[in-house]
Amino acid sequence: MILGVLPKDERYYNIQTEYKELFDVVHIKVSNNPKNRVLEKYTDVFKFCNHVNLLELLIELESDEQKLQTDISVPNLCRDLLEWLESSPVFKRYNMNYKAISTKLDEKRKGEVYKYGKSSIPPHLIRSFHFCCEVTNEGSHYLITKGLIASGKAPYLNKSLILNLLNVLYWCSTLDDKTFKL
Repeated sequence: MILGVLPKDERYYNIQTEYKELFDVVHIKVSNNPKNRVLEKYTDVFKFCNHVNLLELLIELESDEQKLQTDISVPNLCRDLLEWLESSPVFKRYNMNYKAISTKLDEKRKGEVYKYGKSSIPPHLIRSFHFCCEVTNEGSHYLITKGLIASGKAPYLNKSLILNLLNVLYWCSTLDDKTFKL
């Protein structure tokens, strides 16, 4: 019997006479779906990066902040995204290495722009690269960061990591021949 597959709070619609009501219900359900909300909110980044880890991280960021604070898998997921980024067409086209960009931060004074070839990477992005590398390496391999995340003693570290990674991904999505010439 078909009636058994409908959730208790749902009803059948007569498609010929109630199509507007049905459309409204479907539209609300689709809009309230966490995956769809994230895909819509971060459209610019998803045009560049369609990695499954990004979707997973952003759904957690947008829907479950309590879980995010103590989720020790976040540094590894972000590290996978950084490694994906390094193999992306943008990094290959400009022969960039995220670890090299990150290590240059220590060599530069505050406010200076790191020159990559003849092009500039804005200082805030160098710092974002550096932060992402430091946290993902520490969080992937060492118990100190994992312990701090798991115990809740670094409640905003994962959120900061994801937001810094979003800055990097957004910047990469804006690169083209007009804005980043070698």
